[in-house]
Amino acid sequence: MHGLQVLAFTAEVHSGDTLYPALTITGLEPDGDAGVVVTAATLHNQRGELVLSGHHKYLLRRHRGAGRPRGRRSCRVVPPPYRH
Repeated sequence: MHGLQVLAFTAEVHSGDTLYPALTITGLEPDGDAGVVVTAATLHNQRGELVLSGHHKYLLRRHRGAGRPRGRRSCRVVPPPYRH
């Protein structure tokens, strides 16, 4: 696996802050036995302020014997406990 990260802090982070990360898959680019997974990354503090934003790209190789994905998969999103 190889990756590229582009991240920028948008606000200060201090000792004692509680941080809530989120990573969202925004793109899948298959290419033979490999492919690129593109994600959006965010980090909010306990006040709901965005403190980091960016994206990641991961070059992944498909395992032998792995078939094509069957339908769209999803996961449950749990909102952070901060107040806006």
